[in-house]
Parts: sequence; structure tokens; C-alpha cells
Amino acid sequence: MKNCPCCDVEMSSATVGQVEVEVCPQCGGVWFDHHELTELVQAGLHHLSAADDIAHGQPPQPLPHPHRCPNCGTDLFLFEFKHTPGIRWRGCRTCKGIWAEDGQLTALQQQLAPARPPEPVPAAVPVSPAVPVAAAEPSPPPAKEVPADKWACPQCGELNPLESTVCWACGEPIPPEAKPNLCPACQVPLKTTGRAGMAVDACSQCGRLWFTEEVLGEILVRQHDKLAEIHAASPPPPASLPPLPEEATCPYCGTRLWQQEIIIPVRELYNYQSGMEVPMCPACNRTCFTPEQLRELYDGLGEYVRSLSEC
Repeated sequence: MKNCPCCDVEMSSATVGQVEVEVCPQCGGVWFDHHELTELVQAGLHHLSAADDIAHGQPPQPLPHPHRCPNCGTDLFLFEFKHTPGIRWRGCRTCKGIWAEDGQLTALQQQLAPARPPEPVPAAVPVSPAVPVAAAEPSPPPAKEVPADKWACPQCGELNPLESTVCWACGEPIPPEAKPNLCPACQVPLKTTGRAGMAVDACSQCGRLWFTEEVLGEILVRQHDKLAEIHAASPPPPASLPPLPEEATCPYCGTRLWQQEIIIPVRELYNYQSGMEVPMCPACNRTCFTPEQLRELYDGLGEYVRSLSEC
């Protein structure tokens, strides 16, 4: 059996319509496996309140750990469906299950009911004998233009806000690789660009640059002049640089960033310890600089090399 993600007690199975769900006897929450909530809605809105009425309980007590998926143990995340705002669900990015707290299904039914009036039955119309014609090839639907502040769901093609983690139209969690990588400071998409012959990802608002481990290693080990060239090829910085959030996460993999000192090998047994700390991802090893930091790093490295030649 599965345990409740809020109370950590064993849930019981129940059938609503043709859908089998798991219900917590303590807090009254309901767990839906992938597509089960959609199937329940399609079968009839009255099933939502019926599922809510299976059990009612007390509000769950805070857990010493994040809410976890009863199927696979993945930490659940909070989200809202765009077409039913104000109802916050918990979902699993791995198995795509959805957790509904006591009362949420009834609230969903109330929000959906005005939007789903019964469809009128069309009156019968006499039809003349059809003349056989060649079937026309169906034309493909026009491709949707995706604005810079949206992402297109890979499942149904609908446009979603950048901050969404679940498609408002089909309810599918969006895989991280399908979404644009957002600047942690500005929340605008990073764009890959060429600077001084090196591929970097740049933020159009704050000007921060993101380097892969391979590109940054090439610059710091063999092509020091690229530090100054990339700075020269970058647009002027904004009048006020927006700070990174205190717990900023990597725009590529979501890992929390940490501050890493930049150390540059100069020659055998000699490394330039810059004292400059910049945001780095410990998982994918991408590193973030402002163009001004690159210039500062280049100037400091030049002074260090000159000091070595004077020894």
C-alpha cells in the first residue's frame, strides 16, 4: 500500500466512477496516479465531490521532511492549473501523480462547472445525396509562434508562462529540457551567443554570462586574452545590476548555486588566486560572471604574471 504524503500513514484504495484512487483516512487527501484526475473530470464533474466525500480528516501536521510521492519517493512540488487559479496542488515530476488535499476536489468542481455547460443536441437536417469528390489532404495546423515570455508544452503545444511547471491545458509536467533557461536574477530566458569566438549564454537584461566547464576551462588554461575580448564584445552594464537571490538555483539543472573562488593556473607550481568568488553550479559545473568581472580577472592576472617575471 501507499503512504499519505502529508501524514505518512497508510492510505486505502477506493473506486470513484471507473477510477481507483488512494485516500488518506487521517487527513482526507486523495492521491491520483498519472492521468487519473483527468479521467475523473472527463467522466463527470460530480465525481470530484464524490471523491472528496470518501474521507474527511484533520489538517495534517507539518512533516520533518518534504512531502514525498507515495509511488517513487520524489519530493512533490506545488503548482496551479491556469484555468483554475487559486487551487494549489502537489505533483510528482517523476511519475506525474497529483495529490489533492481535503476539499480541493470540490473547489475544482465549483470552478469547472460554469465553464462546462451541457452541449445542445443539434437538430436533424435533411441531407441531399452526396456527390463523390476526391478527399482533400488535411492541411497541417499553423505552427504557433512562441513569445520570449512563454514556453510551448511538448505534449499539446499550448503556450504557458515561463514560471509554470505544469501545462495549464493538459496537466502534463514540463520536462526541464523543454523550458528555456532563465536568468536567476531577472527571470528572462538566457540566449546562446558568440563572444570573441566563444559560446556563452547571456542575459539580455543584466548582462550576466554563463560558461560551460569546457569553455571556461579553455579560457582560464589556454586563452587568457579571451577574458578581455569577451568583456569588450559585451554591451554596457545596466545602471543598477539586479542581485542574485540568496538561494539562487542553476538555470540549467535547478541545483542551488554556491560561491567558488576563481584560481587560474599560470605555470608549473604557480596559480593565480584571484580572491574573486562567482556563482557556480556544483552539479553541472556552469559558472556565471558579469563582463566587468572578466575584465577585473584579466587585469589581476596580468599583474600577477608581471610580478612573477620580476622575481
